[in-house]
Amino acid sequence: MFADISPRWAADVFPDDRPWTAPILIHGNDRTPWEPNHRAVRSIADHLDEPALRHGLGLSTPVASVWHITIAGIPDIADLDDTECTAISKDIAVAAGIRNGGHATTRWVAARSHQTQTLHVIASAIGDNGEPFAVDRDNVHRACRGIEQHIHAQNHAPLDRTGAEELDDGAVVIRDTPSLGVAHTVGADHLAELLLKKAGFRPHDLGSGFQAWRTPYGAGSEQRAHIASTALDLLNAVGYHVSIQTSLLTRPMPDYDIGRAERRIADLTEQLGFCSHAEDIAEITAEVDAALHQTIEFTRALGTWADRHLGDSAYITRLAEAATLLDQAAAVINRDPAEAPEPRPVHMVTRAATARTTTRPASVATPTPPTPPPPAGPQPRHTR
Repeated sequence: MFADISPRWAADVFPDDRPWTAPILIHGNDRTPWEPNHRAVRSIADHLDEPALRHGLGLSTPVASVWHITIAGIPDIADLDDTECTAISKDIAVAAGIRNGGHATTRWVAARSHQTQTLHVIASAIGDNGEPFAVDRDNVHRACRGIEQHIHAQNHAPLDRTGAEELDDGAVVIRDTPSLGVAHTVGADHLAELLLKKAGFRPHDLGSGFQAWRTPYGAGSEQRAHIASTALDLLNAVGYHVSIQTSLLTRPMPDYDIGRAERRIADLTEQLGFCSHAEDIAEITAEVDAALHQTIEFTRALGTWADRHLGDSAYITRLAEAATLLDQAAAVINRDPAEAPEPRPVHMVTRAATARTTTRPASVATPTPPTPPPPAGPQPRHTR
C-alpha cells in the first residue's frame, strides 16, 4: 500500500468524464452522496478551489489549489465497502494533517475509483483563513504501511474457540479482538453466511479455502457489538447454535431452548403407545395439529422475510416447498374420516385372505357303480 502526493488544480483532479464514485467527505464531516455527473463534479471542484480564488491566489501566478493523495495497493480493496473506504480515508487525512482532533483543518473530500481500485484524498492547499496548507508526506507514507499491516493483522487474528469445544460442527463461533478492533466468526454454511452478511459481517479468506467473516475495517467496539448481536438474533431464530463472546452482547443473552418443541413432540409420540381411548388420541392429535399449523405460518413468514431481505432465490424456493409439504401433512391429519376409503373389518380381510390361499377349485369324480353280476342262465338238471 503506497501513496502518491502531488499539488494540482481541482479541475484537473475532477475532469467531467472521470468515473468517480462515492463516498465523498466535505470538510471531513459532511458525507454526501456524489453522483458521477457533470454538475456534481464541477460543484466539488469549485468548492475546493474557492479559498484560493477568494484570497486572490492563482490569478496572476499559477498556484495549485489542492493536494491530491492517491492511495493504491490497499489489501482486498475490491471487497471493501464504502464505509470501510471512508474509514481508511479518514486515517490518511489524519496522518496528512488534514484532520486534527476530529475537525478538518482545511476543506477536503475523499473519493473512490472502482475502475482503478484506488482511493483519493483531495484537500484544499489554502485554508479558509487564507493560510497555505502543506501535507505531511512522511507521515502519510508511514500511515499507509501501518494501515496495510493493521488490515493483515485483522484478517489473520487467531480465533479463540474457548467455550465452543463441545458444540457440533454446524455451530457458529463469534469472537472479538479489541486490540485489533475486529470481531470474527467461523462455522457458517450457506444460510448462515446470508444472515451474517445481513448483520454486517463481511467475508475474508483465511487461506487453504477456509472461509471466515469479520466486522468492517474501522468498526468501533459499539458497532462490532451491534453487528455481532444482530447476527446472534438472526442465527438463533433459524435454529443455529451460537457461541458468542459476552463482550459482544448489547443485551443479556436470550434464553433460546431450541429442543423444547422437539422434546414435547417426542413425549406425545411416547404417550400414543399407552392410549386405549379415541378421546386420548384425539387430544394428542389436536396438539400436534396446532403446532403444525403454527409451523406452516412461520415457514411462510420466513419465506416472505427472506424474499425481502436476503434475495436468495434457492433458499426462498426451499421454504416454499417446505410450506407446501407441511400443508399436505396437515391435510392428512385433518381429513374427514368419511372422505377416506373405509377399511374392511379385520376378520373379513382374514377370512377372505384365507379363502384365497387355501381354497382350490376341484372337480369331484362321480363314483363308479359296482359291476352287476352276469344274468343267470338255465340251470342243468341233475338226474339220479
